[in-house]
Amino acid sequence: MPGGLFITFPTQKSLSRTFMNDTQTFKRLLALMVADALLFGVKSDVYFANMGVVKGKLAPTLFSSTDPKWHKNVRKAVNPFFTVSAVTAYEAYVEKTIRTFVREMDQRFADRDGPDGSVDLHSWLEYYAFDSISELTYSKPLGFTENGRDMLGIIGWVASFLKYGFIVSSLDDLVDTFSIDYNIYRVGIYNGVTFPGAAFALKRIEERKSQKFMGKGDETREDLLDKFLRAGKERPDIISDQEVLGLSLSMIIAGAETSAISLTAIFYYLLRTPGCYSKLEAELFDQLKPSSLTADMEYLPTRFSESIELPYLNACIREAFRMHPALGMLTERIVPSPGRVICGEFIPGGTLVGSNPWVEQRDKTVFGEDSDVYRPERWLENEEKRHGMERAMFNFGAGNHVCMGQNIARMNIFKLVPTLIRTYEVILATPQELASHSGRWSLMKRQISMEDPEKEWTIVNGANMKQTDFNVRLRKREAVQATIFEREGYLNQRPRDWNFGVFWAQEALNQCLPSNLQSRLADARVDPVDARNYDNTLPIFNAESGDLLIRQPTPGVLRLRRSAFRQLIAEGLDIQVSILASTVDDQSHRWEELIGL
Repeated sequence: MPGGLFITFPTQKSLSRTFMNDTQTFKRLLALMVADALLFGVKSDVYFANMGVVKGKLAPTLFSSTDPKWHKNVRKAVNPFFTVSAVTAYEAYVEKTIRTFVREMDQRFADRDGPDGSVDLHSWLEYYAFDSISELTYSKPLGFTENGRDMLGIIGWVASFLKYGFIVSSLDDLVDTFSIDYNIYRVGIYNGVTFPGAAFALKRIEERKSQKFMGKGDETREDLLDKFLRAGKERPDIISDQEVLGLSLSMIIAGAETSAISLTAIFYYLLRTPGCYSKLEAELFDQLKPSSLTADMEYLPTRFSESIELPYLNACIREAFRMHPALGMLTERIVPSPGRVICGEFIPGGTLVGSNPWVEQRDKTVFGEDSDVYRPERWLENEEKRHGMERAMFNFGAGNHVCMGQNIARMNIFKLVPTLIRTYEVILATPQELASHSGRWSLMKRQISMEDPEKEWTIVNGANMKQTDFNVRLRKREAVQATIFEREGYLNQRPRDWNFGVFWAQEALNQCLPSNLQSRLADARVDPVDARNYDNTLPIFNAESGDLLIRQPTPGVLRLRRSAFRQLIAEGLDIQVSILASTVDDQSHRWEELIGL
């Protein structure tokens, strides 16, 4: 599908749409119209139908507002709260939600066969995303993850609301017919709310104001609601109570579902592309620490500052963004008067132009002839090409209307994806294959497997591109329980290191090591930089004469340093030094621990 933009000419009560194949021109056009924004209302009426109502008043968000001056002023007032450095301060709150998510996976699904072990992954990633956003916005989760369901129908309402706006705003006749409810709300005939999450938000706002008035607020943390209220005090002419409510609601409406969609896409494409998953797994285990669970750990946590630097992880996530952008609707703009030349044609003022990321991000002239294929390596091949692809990406929008919460979305994604992949082993296998290897799984840690790897998911376009029919299974990883007692004073006590070769024992050694350590054995080589085996033989000499007796073929032999090898295999183990097992008090140490049972 080529990249391009749609043009809707201003005809009375009818649509005339033209498709133009020029991705970069549309980006330049957006920049041009942003410059004209204070003179021309560049957003179309498509956004009006996506505006909520609270207490009889419209509650605009940065996405739904069509007032460029309002948008500019509000964004300027709150933009400092969404920088990378500001977002990093929220990491502990995201970690809290991840901990709850892993606990619920263990309690509800891990090690269960049949229907009880089947996880509707997209639904649970929605629970996670909504709770995570609510936690860092209000210091209180919505409770979806802990309860395993859509509390108050908020997720369902968001999906229905976006579908409504997507359909109604696309057709002029329907806007006039169905927007009557919004006109009723505007004049105050109806004084309720259109979003069930608004009641939750209003309660949190009133609680926070009361706490601050009484001097009972939590001074140890400042969530986004605190920041919005502070902005209201500093700039009351711009951030009123209505803006505080709209900003906090937009975090839930705009941020949670799109994050869940992106997370689902990442796991879907990795599960369906085992080679990519294996490469990513190797990078995560090699670069992130700790690399294995211990008895006192529920899961392997991930620091945002570390995972964001991993090249292949970035490539996999970007490629999933490209293949499955969360937004599936046109981002319509009104061409300023008197008009603009687009793709060599003059487009008169008042014409609607729009671009769809599902078109933009499959442009073969930008992303290559295989643009319909999930291939993360495209982001690592050529720096100049990568910059061109980045400029064409539209998943977070562009210009002054780029998603303000994108750093929050990235933190949720760059923390959860490595955490689940390192805490769970993701295996693309059918139920029959899993059953035939059931004896092997007892040695594994955790596994996620698609129930049917040949079955494609179902995508529903309701403005956002939600997925269904994507279920997985989990097998719990057993943490290392053994305690190792080492007579020497410390792990690598011997002052003189020595080397040894591993050839015939490699198969047995691999059976003893988890997959993440197998892939890193090369790091313990005598010379990790020099992977050669020279002549691939092992010379055997006569001890008395020194004559060469034979050169035994040893293709693939590993020459390892003892200290490096011991350090590698000790990762994640509880090693007690300067202690002999025979001296251990049986009352303080269970003997099962000594033999690893």
